[in-house]
Amino acid sequence: MRKTVATLFIALSVLIAQSGVAHADNVPVTATLTGATVGTRTLTVPLSIALATSSGVSTINGSFQTVVTEAAKAGANPWKVTTSLSDLVLQGSPTDTISKSQVDLFNRATTPVAGGGTITHPGTDPQDFSVERTLVNNVQNTLQVYTGTYTTTAGLQLHIPNGTKTGIYDATMTITLVQ
Repeated sequence: MRKTVATLFIALSVLIAQSGVAHADNVPVTATLTGATVGTRTLTVPLSIALATSSGVSTINGSFQTVVTEAAKAGANPWKVTTSLSDLVLQGSPTDTISKSQVDLFNRATTPVAGGGTITHPGTDPQDFSVERTLVNNVQNTLQVYTGTYTTTAGLQLHIPNGTKTGIYDATMTITLVQ
């Protein structure tokens, strides 16, 4: 966990009245703020994502959702949820794979409840998984505190290459909250 310690110095003007004569002194005030002490921001991800096919199709589709929950959390500029995918590997045959670039991410949408900021979904759909992708990006005012949820849904489409062996293929999707 990254902690940031900031020290804030404030010069206060204090007016002291003595015998009808005004006198001003500067009094230093020190406030120590430790980063990440205000609120929480958490990510909930699906336990698994299943794509099922039937005979004679060249693509199969599925979907998933993530939820970011903020509880009295200072704004971030920005926070985002990223995702990456490993190659798909045929169970029992580690040399039979389908490249992760054959899987597309599409139809990303985020529904906020309370919270705030400017939500975007960078890039143009569909995007293949040849590189890490951003599911959602949220730019917030760093001087405000937010409480809310942000539910992001997205579609997945696997393009099945000609000559692919039948069977169950496994992959790992990594979903990360970056703040």
